[in-house]
Amino acid sequence: MRRLSRPNAVARIEIWQCDVNGHYLHTRDNNAVADSSFQGFGHAITGSDGVYEFITIKPVPYPGRTPHIHVKAFANDKELTTQFYLNDHRRMIATLSMDVYQMSKKRLWV
Repeated sequence: MRRLSRPNAVARIEIWQCDVNGHYLHTRDNNAVADSSFQGFGHAITGSDGVYEFITIKPVPYPGRTPHIHVKAFANDKELTTQFYLNDHRRMIATLSMDVYQMSKKRLWV
């Protein structure tokens, strides 16, 4: 990843998150039945302008965690792992809807 703040083209961005019931598609998450209509993960390749986009459900809380989406970026033989949080998570905790949450026009600057 670059030290200068320029868009990074052709980087791989991966996301993963829990379903609306707070469960991950993972062998170690065996507490309940997972939402079979939710994939739980995805990836995209940034465009020449560094832009990427995902469409997913709104992240939901589960015991001990604020709603979040895990993110991993791969570019220039390096990787960065982080999480996206929502500014208004208290309102979302109250609504817990299955509305589509669009991570639109995000740009990878590295």
